[in-house]
Amino acid sequence: MATATKTTTVLRDWAEIGAAVKGTISLSSDGDVSTSFEAGVMVVVCPIEAVANALGALVTVEGRFGANDEDWRDLYTLRMGAGTAKTTDVDVESSGVTLSVTSTTDFEQAGTQFLVHDTVTPVNSELARTQTFDNDVSITLEDALKNTQPITSDIYDIVATKYFPIPPEVKTVRIILINDDDDCDVIWRADLTQMTAIG
Repeated sequence: MATATKTTTVLRDWAEIGAAVKGTISLSSDGDVSTSFEAGVMVVVCPIEAVANALGALVTVEGRFGANDEDWRDLYTLRMGAGTAKTTDVDVESSGVTLSVTSTTDFEQAGTQFLVHDTVTPVNSELARTQTFDNDVSITLEDALKNTQPITSDIYDIVATKYFPIPPEVKTVRIILINDDDDCDVIWRADLTQMTAIG
């Protein structure tokens, strides 16, 4: 049976983007998809402040269609991460499947996905999901934390994820994020997945 060769490349690791009246722009790295049979980009956007009715951020996936194509062309545009985030704090340094928190309110429902935001080292932020909880003590996670989360980490319940398939005609792809909310900072990341061979 033939097997597919798949790769994942981080185009933009977790990055905080501040609020600004006229918007703040952030770019991913360029992703070469010229030799891919299939490719797609997974984008995650989360607000990192509990601001009422936050706008979220505007995400645009752009592509170039050949080596001589000097212009980036919009493939998709989508607003992601809007809403009023609920939040709590990590109150004891945590690792493994137990996340110690100041309050479990709003994070007790099994399957709830949330962001663990490392405020000191943002690239160590990660997504997690509730399995069960000990009231106002800790959350037991479905999967172990990838990073040790310090007591300075915050937790937010709005996690906007979207997979954007890349048309086969596209040779290079990148993502633009614009935070045009003047009150609420966001954090985001983008990963490129490709199938480059079948054999």
